[in-house]
Amino acid sequence: MFRYTVTKDDFTEMSVHLMKQKSAKTSSKIKLVLFTVVQMAVIAWLIVTGKNVSPTIRVLMGIASLIWAGQTVFSYGCYKARAKMMLTNQADNDKSGDFWKEHRLQLQGNKVSISYGGKNASLECAQITGTQETENLTLLMSGQGIFEIVPKSVSKREDFKAFLEEIKSAAARRLKEAQEKQRRSALDNAVFKEYLPLSEEEVVRELVRMKRLSLLTAAGWSKVTVLVLLIPLLILGLSIFYGNTLYILFAALFFLLTNAGTLMIFTPLYKNVVKKQLQPAGEGGYLLTVAEDTVNLFTREYHYRHELGKLRKVMEGKDGTLYLFFPDQQMVFVPASVSAEFKKAVNRRRSLTEITGNQEAK
Repeated sequence: MFRYTVTKDDFTEMSVHLMKQKSAKTSSKIKLVLFTVVQMAVIAWLIVTGKNVSPTIRVLMGIASLIWAGQTVFSYGCYKARAKMMLTNQADNDKSGDFWKEHRLQLQGNKVSISYGGKNASLECAQITGTQETENLTLLMSGQGIFEIVPKSVSKREDFKAFLEEIKSAAARRLKEAQEKQRRSALDNAVFKEYLPLSEEEVVRELVRMKRLSLLTAAGWSKVTVLVLLIPLLILGLSIFYGNTLYILFAALFFLLTNAGTLMIFTPLYKNVVKKQLQPAGEGGYLLTVAEDTVNLFTREYHYRHELGKLRKVMEGKDGTLYLFFPDQQMVFVPASVSAEFKKAVNRRRSLTEITGNQEAK
């Protein structure tokens, strides 16, 4: 068991580290430029060249532009000020101050547990995804973010390094056992199974096509994304109705900025985004099966399991490739070479049309 305390300076250092990570992303840099320099330049041009616009409106547009830019700079910079706000929120959320009491970190069977004051938390070893280093801290990471903050005075010790290795070994054993069990079950009960020796380039190309197709159907849209799309279109429509060129340009700019992420999906840049997010198949390619009303996709390291009953939409490309859309933006494509057999296997249990029809009815 490792015992230590986490100070407010440690918490601030951790917060700044996470903020800098987020700001370093290409998408964040693009948004920073768009929402500051670009929008200010365009609105300044509109203020100077706009005709029949009252001085009051010009002043209001200038103020709105400055506020927008200032808020963006604060959101992508001002790390220490934002860290202090997070620290205040942490204090508000932990009225008893338990977080600042002695932390106890240990490995218990297949779980890593922490406790401080009257609070306890634990994760399966397989859920610890690694560590990140800052100047004075080692951060234990999980799929949901940071699991624990460990001062370097502890993490530099040899017994702590052995502790991390033990977590990795336990996670690897548990993951391998679970995957083997799932693979055996999926293969033993499979009504369809096919090996797919797909290259990374082929997978990236199909995933990009799927994402673009999903946005051309209701399957790819949430209520929030629809709202973000409709608000600037409504402003644009009113601007056209009243015939005000200044407002038309402002509405067009607002639309482009608020929908930059969605629009990027239809550009060549999106292939690079998908390639970075792709979990490689490694040696052995992909194994696609249908078993017990689930679609399973196995690689050497990963297993993706999708319930057919939750299938939201099925689309078929001109070449026969099937695209399956599940909740939470989960997607699976079935190459044209095996799509006919795949459909037969699924339809023996329940037709794809019936499944998606029931989802649409809901």
